[in-house]
Amino acid sequence: MTPLTQKVLERLAYEKILFTSGLTPLRNRITLQQAIDAADEEPRVAQVIPALILYKPAVFYNLDFDLKIHPKLKDQILKMMKEPALDFEILGQPAHECRVQAERYFKFLNHKKKKQKSLTRTFRFAYRDIELLEQLTQKLNLSGSSETIRKLIYEKWEAVS
Repeated sequence: MTPLTQKVLERLAYEKILFTSGLTPLRNRITLQQAIDAADEEPRVAQVIPALILYKPAVFYNLDFDLKIHPKLKDQILKMMKEPALDFEILGQPAHECRVQAERYFKFLNHKKKKQKSLTRTFRFAYRDIELLEQLTQKLNLSGSSETIRKLIYEKWEAVS
């Protein structure tokens, strides 16, 4: 594996779109041209490039410049998403496989947005309170203090409502 391919695969792993064992996800700065060059060695990269251009173009540094070098690429990607019959190729990969990857990544991004966000709070407890909280967590067979506090809040809310 060339260093360029490794750099691209590390960034794609960071974006959680393509994983390769043995590589650490890193937020490397990559260009579209680098990704296309890496796709020569690793064809899976070519399948995910359209998804990134559609749904997360900020992954590619200086994308507008690289799209001017590859003017047909943007048109092919838009065609891939609009047409039901996908009998053409994008970067040497069947368009239907690129579309599957794009739809998967879109679902992943939407699921990630829908997850309930949590807020970190800091509380001061006496040592005795912490001991009681830990004992209660064990007795209720819960995974941690946060879960125990959450359970107590909901039970108390139900009692007063």
